[in-house]
Amino acid sequence: MKVTLSFIISTLLILAEIPNPSLLALPDGQWSQIPKSSIVDDVGDMQIEGCHDSYCDLNGIFDYSGGVFDQSHHRFIIYGGGHYGYYGNQIYTFELDNLTWKLWYQPSPISAFITPPTYKFSDGKPVSRHTYDQMDYIDHLDLFFQYSGATAEWYGYHNGASFGDLWTFDFKSVTWKDHTSEVTGGENDYYLSQPGFSGEYDPKTKKFYYFPHGVWSYDFTAKHWTKLLDKSIPGIERSSVLDTKRRKIFTYGGDYGGEATFSEYDIDKNTLSTISTSSEPGPRSGAGIAYDEANDLIVLFGGKDSQKSVWYYDYDTKKWSQTTYSNGPQTNTRNYNRFAYDRTHNLFFYIHRNKNESVWVWKNTMGSAIVNPQINNNYSQQVVAHFKKISNSIWLSYKGNTRDNKCVITLFNGAGKRLDRFITKVSQLQKGVSIPIKQSAQGIIFVQIHFSNITAFDKVFIY
Repeated sequence: MKVTLSFIISTLLILAEIPNPSLLALPDGQWSQIPKSSIVDDVGDMQIEGCHDSYCDLNGIFDYSGGVFDQSHHRFIIYGGGHYGYYGNQIYTFELDNLTWKLWYQPSPISAFITPPTYKFSDGKPVSRHTYDQMDYIDHLDLFFQYSGATAEWYGYHNGASFGDLWTFDFKSVTWKDHTSEVTGGENDYYLSQPGFSGEYDPKTKKFYYFPHGVWSYDFTAKHWTKLLDKSIPGIERSSVLDTKRRKIFTYGGDYGGEATFSEYDIDKNTLSTISTSSEPGPRSGAGIAYDEANDLIVLFGGKDSQKSVWYYDYDTKKWSQTTYSNGPQTNTRNYNRFAYDRTHNLFFYIHRNKNESVWVWKNTMGSAIVNPQINNNYSQQVVAHFKKISNSIWLSYKGNTRDNKCVITLFNGAGKRLDRFITKVSQLQKGVSIPIKQSAQGIIFVQIHFSNITAFDKVFIY
């Protein structure tokens, strides 16, 4: 292979996670599209050898299928199709270093179908399938992982059959490996191999946690499935994400848009519970769910039966909030985590289910549905905040009545950008607390004090 200067620079950018200037320059607080960044723009449409029917359209690769964001290599992986959607089993990646799509290999020809059909082609590659949220990138192995799914229908032989097959793909050698015959555990569990569920990889335990009926984990070293809990999350067609701070996996949705189940699985405690909240996003299936590391929020977007809005869940306040928009991607379609967070640029990528549509980017560095705290007048007159500037701190005290033991204090600058967040005891706040200002600030600092049923805003001038 010829090693060029551009190749070396691109490799160093990925390894160092150096931000792409084009992405940093995108406007904040709105959706943007990367110009001419559709799959067709970059690599052209796809013709599968020997394919001449409705299962040949490349749009089918998104049918009930998701994506995986590989943070370590700065790429978004797309793999799917199957059932009544698409025969092609190729992998695409959207590369953040140059903002273009890459096709990793040509799809297997129709002649590679084995009769009666099974889960792989005669060339050793997996048969295309609905992938749902049953994929991830396994950092400690540096491999793409895919489990089971609803495989492509083959002229009446089967209808989206699921085989419980387990695969990894090595981007370095551009090679699929079938691990199905090596795997033990769960042989007699019907639901473990069925399609439509969700899972998430945890880099600390180096296991994949999966949520069919019950909670399961897959150990990549032992090549073994272990059932951890009998308790289940209702429905199918859900999406999951790992909160790396709390080491909890959050899951939302299910059952063709008929479920609004929001749950959390605590990896360390091995507990599964349903979260009940007010003003929740509502029923949807196949949504995108991500964890915003910079702002410590769960972010939900899209899914069948969704509206044009981005939702935020604040674990500290136990509340959802939303930002609606008019200019942006169409929703009401399943995406199964083709909406993903990139910590290097502190923004979200969304891959629409249209082969001709450019990649969308949602940028909201404030990480809140509150665009400008100054215009929010919904606060209680019982709450009065007193401030005085001391060095690089704000002295804050609270006068009022509340039954809460704790509250959340958030600082914003005059433009509405969140500067910091603190959790403190109400008893301490009543005596007075010193809040440090980590970033240099002049003009107005907005202070939000959030209790379980009261949100108060006030402001202090910094000179």
